[in-house]
Amino acid sequence: MAECQISVHICIAGGEIIRKKVFDEIPLRVEYNMTEFGKELLSVLEEIYKWGKQTIKKIKM
Repeated sequence: MAECQISVHICIAGGEIIRKKVFDEIPLRVEYNMTEFGKELLSVLEEIYKWGKQTIKKIKM
């Protein structure tokens, strides 16, 4: 197996949020990891999720 690894960074709004690693293997293997910058956004995303759930409940009433 090849030990070569190709890394590609996914940039959103000018900052790295998710890191994608493509391994030069057969079968092809891909790993996604949240960067430290992306981890800082988790609390914000959790609050948006909670807001969405509450809003859906209000709309369905």
